[in-house]
Amino acid sequence: MKSLAMLPWFPGDFMTATRGWSVTARGVYRELLDAQWDMGALPADLEELRVLINATAAEWRVGWQKCEMKFPVGEDGLRRNGRLESHRLKAARLTEAKQNGARITNAKRGAQRADSDTDSERSADRTALASISVSVSNPSPSRLQTTQTPPTPSRGAGPERVGVGLEKVREKLQERWIPPTEEQIRAGK
Repeated sequence: MKSLAMLPWFPGDFMTATRGWSVTARGVYRELLDAQWDMGALPADLEELRVLINATAAEWRVGWQKCEMKFPVGEDGLRRNGRLESHRLKAARLTEAKQNGARITNAKRGAQRADSDTDSERSADRTALASISVSVSNPSPSRLQTTQTPPTPSRGAGPERVGVGLEKVREKLQERWIPPTEEQIRAGK
C-alpha cells in the first residue's frame, strides 16, 4: 500500500487510552504508532522494535509493558495496531475519493476546453483588443483604425489568426458605435 502523508491524530482519544501512563510509556506508544503509519506494519521481534524507535533498554521496559497488548502479531508475522489500521483504511478511501473526483473534474474541464476556442485563439483575441484604438474625432465606423500592428501571440497563433481577431473586434465596435449628436459635430468633437 502506498504510504499516506498525513496521520489523522485525535489527542483526546490518545489521552483517554493512555491515562495514567508515564510520559515514557506514552512516548513509546506514540513512536510505535508513527512507525507503523510510516511502514505499514511493525516487526514482531521486540529488539527490532526497540531499535526502530530509538528507545533505551530502560525506556523500552517501561513503555512496552503498557503497549504490548495494543500491537498484536498478525497471521503474517507482523505487528499492527488495529485502531490505527482502521484510520489508515479511512484515510486511503478518502484519498482515493478525492483523486477520483479530481480526475472527473479535470476530464470535464478538458472536454469544455475542447469545445471552446483554443488558448491561442483566445490569446489572439486579447492581443487584438489591447492593440486597437478608435479614432473618436472621426465617428464614422468605416474608418476604424489600429494605431499599431499587434504583436503575434507567443502561444502559436500566426499573423492570419491575429487578423481574424481584429476583424471580430472591428465588428463588435461597429455594433456598439453611437453616432454623435449634432451639438458634438458642431463643436468638432
